Amino acid sequence: GTSPAPTRQGPASAGAGAVAIGTASSASLGTFLTGANGMALYTHAGDGPNTSTCTGACATAWPPLTVAAGGQPTAGAGVTGKLGTLTRADGSVTWQRQRGQTGNVFPSHDITHYAVETALGYEHGFYGLVADGWEIADFAAPWPRGPIPHEALDVELIVGLFDAERRSGERWSAEQFSEHAATYVAASKVASALVPPVFTDDEIARVRAVRDDALARWYATTAGGALELRFERTTTHPASASAPSSR
Repeated sequence: GTSPAPTRQGPASAGAGAVAIGTASSASLGTFLTGANGMALYTHAGDGPNTSTCTGACATAWPPLTVAAGGQPTAGAGVTGKLGTLTRADGSVTWQRQRGQTGNVFPSHDITHYAVETALGYEHGFYGLVADGWEIADFAAPWPRGPIPHEALDVELIVGLFDAERRSGERWSAEQFSEHAATYVAASKVASALVPPVFTDDEIARVRAVRDDALARWYATTAGGALELRFERTTTHPASASAPSSR
């Protein structure tokens, strides 16, 4: 069935250069932060207290909420905790909520990519493009190989959802995954290139099984060691790719 419409508490009135942060809630998602347009805000698994690691293809699929130079986010009704900003590598300034764990880094994100692409059969996501010869620099401006393929954007969206779920400390249902996906796509600057995925419990279970196994192996990897993940596609010759390996 359909979920009740989310209820929103309006953001505070923002001055020049400021960004207003509000809250919204729904029966399936609970309470979450929203930007000035009322759409949900997400954190990235690789971000730290003063760093934003979502660039290139990630920032294309998940555009950051930025403020004008000198601007600050303002907290609306229901927003608790400390709000701040950080300067991204491209010089733009984005909001940041400075609370909670900040130890999550890129290996877990890349392992989730592997799990999504393997368990759901994506052939042209991040690992598929790397297997096709893409370099890391090809995933960011000036886009040497052209725009990121639509399938890779779909994968980045799904990986971002699994990252958000993992950081929330809760287990989302298929309905919650689907609702988060629809909410994001509706507000995305690349919405025309995305179709909100509708998840099944079986699909989510398959991704979690692959991801959790790979994460357990990664956490068991000793300092200086490496974790090799074999990425295979039925339509091409198998190719191996390694998740980030320095510890």
